[in-house]
Amino acid sequence: AQAELRLQSIFGLQTWNSMRLVDHLEGRADVDSSRIGVTGGSGGGTQSFMLAALDERVRVAFPAVMVGVIIWGMMRSLPGKKAPETTSSRAYFSEIKALVRNPVILLLVLTAAIRAAGESAVGGFLPVYLREDLDFSPGRVALYLALSQAAGVITQPVMGHLSDKWGRKTVMVPGVAAVAVLSLALSVADTGAQLTAIVVAKGAFSFPLHHIFIASAIDAARGQVQSTVVALIYGAGFLGTFSPYIAGLLVDEFGIHSAFLYGGAVSVLATVVLIPLRLPRTARQLEEASVSK
Repeated sequence: AQAELRLQSIFGLQTWNSMRLVDHLEGRADVDSSRIGVTGGSGGGTQSFMLAALDERVRVAFPAVMVGVIIWGMMRSLPGKKAPETTSSRAYFSEIKALVRNPVILLLVLTAAIRAAGESAVGGFLPVYLREDLDFSPGRVALYLALSQAAGVITQPVMGHLSDKWGRKTVMVPGVAAVAVLSLALSVADTGAQLTAIVVAKGAFSFPLHHIFIASAIDAARGQVQSTVVALIYGAGFLGTFSPYIAGLLVDEFGIHSAFLYGGAVSVLATVVLIPLRLPRTARQLEEASVSK
């Protein structure tokens, strides 16, 4: 919003920042400036092809996860009921006021923020640890991160199904706790199969949890201002952007393993906050309860 008030394009600023990052990469002794590539998912995918189009120093681009645009275009042509009219501003802000008074929503946002802080600390320093401390090749580092994401893609529908059937909290508490334990385990894992298993297992739990948090918040909002609820959960992750800086201070003082210990401890805190939270039943649970009656 501040950029728009100054007649600046937010999209342009993002592209400008990406080009300045290429400047930084060119100045690093460990980077071959003739082999710079870019990739990104969703909005990052858009940035990938924009940067490749505007900056000739980028030799290859791989935009990813852009399927949503195609799906959106296909869905527009499907027959169905007309979308409901947008509520008035007064009604909308009345629903927002009720939303911020909902203790379940507030605790979910708080837990999501704490979880994001732990995740970003570990996620920020894991590639550094693999590349610089363990001296893995760039390809091996990329393989570890790809396996982590692939595990999350596989487990996401499974964990989503289980949360629909058994309740969000039943999946969220063990999931966040598992991420905490696995983050702590990174500090003591050997560099072979044990490390690989931990990285893959952590990805299997980390990636689905974000969407289950969103589903939990939508359940708690009971159908009111759902887009705003989703925005609150995403916005909570903004607090996580400061966490790698704190982890960096710890790394400078105590070594890189302290980033994993810090991230794991923060995830433990997220688990503790989540345990007493009473979440409403999911739509599937309500439906099954009504059928059983």
